[in-house]
Amino acid sequence: MPPKKFSLNSNCKTTSVFTNRKTYSEEINKLQKAKEKCGKSIEEKKLEIKKIMDNEMETIQRDSHEAARNVKSLLRKHNWINGEKHLFGDVNAGYGFNDRNFNSKDVHSRMTN
Repeated sequence: MPPKKFSLNSNCKTTSVFTNRKTYSEEINKLQKAKEKCGKSIEEKKLEIKKIMDNEMETIQRDSHEAARNVKSLLRKHNWINGEKHLFGDVNAGYGFNDRNFNSKDVHSRMTN
């Protein structure tokens, strides 16, 4: 069989197809690199969030333990609390604090004095 002759138009199309493949390949490579970069960035952000959450959990646990120790200390220091605990929240008993808005600085200064 004799070799197939290509017309000028056929050669141009072939060259165009190869050029397009090269362009597409380059574009795919760029997109893959961008995807990898985004993936790394996402992983870094996940680690950063995990560190922040771990720190927050430690702080919350520490504060919770400290509050529990303070409550135990107050119960030991003030015997009347156990005797009147059932009245807490009762407006008529003088322990209905739900309606009141306390300024934490005022409460702290009164408790330390």
